[in-house]
Amino acid sequence: MGSLMQSADKNYSGSAWIGLYDDTVNSWRWSLENDSFYGAGERDYRQWFATPDNYGGHELCVVMVFDNKWHDAPCNYTFPVICYDGRKNSNETYVFVPQFMNWSTGQQYCRNFHTDLVSIRNEVEYQNIIQLLGSVIAWLGLYRTRTWSDQSNSTFRYWKKGEPDNGYRTAEEGAQHCTAVAFNSSGRWTDENCTRELPFICYGGEIDRQTDRQPNCALPLYTICMYLTFPNFALLTALLFEGHVIGLTGTLHSERELSQSDIELLIIQQFGEKFRRLGLSTNITLRYVQRIHP
Repeated sequence: MGSLMQSADKNYSGSAWIGLYDDTVNSWRWSLENDSFYGAGERDYRQWFATPDNYGGHELCVVMVFDNKWHDAPCNYTFPVICYDGRKNSNETYVFVPQFMNWSTGQQYCRNFHTDLVSIRNEVEYQNIIQLLGSVIAWLGLYRTRTWSDQSNSTFRYWKKGEPDNGYRTAEEGAQHCTAVAFNSSGRWTDENCTRELPFICYGGEIDRQTDRQPNCALPLYTICMYLTFPNFALLTALLFEGHVIGLTGTLHSERELSQSDIELLIIQQFGEKFRRLGLSTNITLRYVQRIHP
């Protein structure tokens, strides 16, 4: 946080965007992560009461309630849990545990004594859980975390007291999904409406300007190794946000001769991936490609 605080002018006392954001719809995942456990589309089976609303800013876990629908809830609330048991010697596939515990404790309990918190993959399993639960509220294995725009897995958080609140009891209730650092609150974080216009903080490694040497990377077929020569990556990001047309130089390597259309497609794919990791739009139009032979 010290480096981040030093990135702004010492006289600036407002807020600035950082890369943490909250996707309340698409970031849900099951505690049991084994890919072989899920068929096509089964990770995405849902029975929401309504679209999850993250009321108050802390609803990152899921319970099944009296109406047999799913509700997002704060993970520190305590409820009974439903465990899935996939062991060969198990007598029951689904195990209801009546003790009240928070979501993380329930996850650990299920992993210690069974397999994991329950995943519900389809209508048949959903009906089985309804029969098991009756009218009892219980934790499911569905949860989510806030996401970094560069796709890092950092769990570091530095929230201001009372944050995040998703605009609780304000005109922006339910609409604060992006994160800003408040320089007037010792750099603590707040969640804000993503449409708010604020300065932003970028980071990045050194840009390699040596376009006359071979990139140090593996070169399998159709791999592009690029070294951007744009002199200021933060400025590049700002220009892209403002919709500017930009020109970049890079080095491309392939194990065989590529056609012009091959090159253009690969360049779009490569830059699209880089921009996606930065949280930028991947709607890229390639205007002109010129080969510069060594």
